[in-house]
Amino acid sequence: MNRLRQLRKEMRMSQKELADHFNIKQNTVSNWENNIRKIDAGMLTRISEYFDVSIDYLLCRTDACSGIKLDDLQFALYTEMGKLTREDIGKVLEYAKFIGTQKNKSD
Repeated sequence: MNRLRQLRKEMRMSQKELADHFNIKQNTVSNWENNIRKIDAGMLTRISEYFDVSIDYLLCRTDACSGIKLDDLQFALYTEMGKLTREDIGKVLEYAKFIGTQKNKSD
């Protein structure tokens, strides 16, 4: 995870210092940064809050380093996405679009 390495280095922080902050082993941080292990959703949230960046930024889904962080619904979708079928995901997107159109009508 290159973004994690980048953020850590910007703060002039060693892998050991980051590991100590989160009460984990230094080699865990190394494994994350070298894409050997994936960060679980809970830790991803903690890291994004620590560096004050969005989860999307950490996952390289956006280049915008700051901005709106994932809200509860987005986080739930992120953590549950692996359990959903393509059909389920389509339904979630349709519902989100529906809610958006309803909101626009009330504005």
